[in-house]
Amino acid sequence: MARSRWNRSTVILVIITALCLLALLIQRHFWNKKLSTTTPAAVKSHSQHLAVVSYNRKCYSFALRDKQLEKSLALETNPLQPSPKLVLMHSFPQWYQLKPDSNVFDSCDHPCHLSLDTDQASVADCVVFYTHYRYFPKHGPPDRCEKSVWVYLAVESPIHSNNEVFSQDAWRDQFNWTMTYRQDSDIYFGYGQFLKEPNYTPKMDLSSVVRGKTQMVAWFVSNCKTQSRREDFVAALQDFVTVDVYGHCGDLQCGRQGDQSCMDMLSRDYFFYLSFENSLCVDYVTEKLYRTMKMVDIIPIVRGGADYSALLPEGSYINVDDFASVEALAEYMKLLAGDESAYMGYLSWKLDWTVIEPMPLPFCEICDRLHNQRTRRNAYNDVHSWWHKDTCHNPPKITLS
Repeated sequence: MARSRWNRSTVILVIITALCLLALLIQRHFWNKKLSTTTPAAVKSHSQHLAVVSYNRKCYSFALRDKQLEKSLALETNPLQPSPKLVLMHSFPQWYQLKPDSNVFDSCDHPCHLSLDTDQASVADCVVFYTHYRYFPKHGPPDRCEKSVWVYLAVESPIHSNNEVFSQDAWRDQFNWTMTYRQDSDIYFGYGQFLKEPNYTPKMDLSSVVRGKTQMVAWFVSNCKTQSRREDFVAALQDFVTVDVYGHCGDLQCGRQGDQSCMDMLSRDYFFYLSFENSLCVDYVTEKLYRTMKMVDIIPIVRGGADYSALLPEGSYINVDDFASVEALAEYMKLLAGDESAYMGYLSWKLDWTVIEPMPLPFCEICDRLHNQRTRRNAYNDVHSWWHKDTCHNPPKITLS
């Protein structure tokens, strides 16, 4: 009798086990049918779409985590390995040279994957929107998945942003982070950056460079009519010193600014370079200033809406706002041009600082923030107003003398 009861128990146990395995196989079949593109290899393919996450409203990493959790429970392995986050760079121009199979996240502390496929907006853990010129009222926001992070990226001044579509009600409460050149952005992404570390090894004695200069000031410019009225300030300055104007707005040519031959010419011949912004907006400083300071031994004269003292090394530039009149500025320029020691003092910052220009996209910061639960959720009720309202001002009256 005992042997017969043992056989019945064994049969019952086998039946129960078989039913459990059958249920698991059915569940996995259903899951795999829905989650057909959840491997990292699929994410890296520009043509792949993650329709399953759109179906169940979970973002890529969370659906993948659930899949890994199921597998780890079956194999009794550690399920705590972080799942890669899918980061979509939405509608970025070609000049950013992004590629869907690139390794931009390889050096980061956390795993992330890059996508350029806008069809994946509804499943991406993070969508970084390039907001200029790319969106139209009829489009509206794309679908998004649960716990996704949307990033508002802007690199142009608010005056030239061409992104009025984001003032519509449909875009309210959509963006979680901002990524711009403004110091109060969630993620800073400017045209350049100064790092405190020595790297400057002059090819010749700086005093020899200074003594070889013969021309007062140069200006490279292609936009001749601007909100900042910089052209009016230059016209006033020309009453007191000679300003050589290169480009579409002047009579002189030197290829494109940034060409090594033009940079060498500035270092060799000119005492000063005008870095006047086309818009007077908060923190707006463009690449021309950073590039010139990186490549040229020259004193930049700045005019813009930024707090330059927060962006540039002390004693590395001249700000027109520090002078009561255009004539006072011109007299100071003449003084420096005639005083070798004082002029060289404006170049001494190169001994302790290096210039990063252009700034690389902050992929690792984006990835790290996505994996940091404390920095995940935030919501801008009206990001358009944050970007546009009271962030630019009209140019002040020009005082000649």
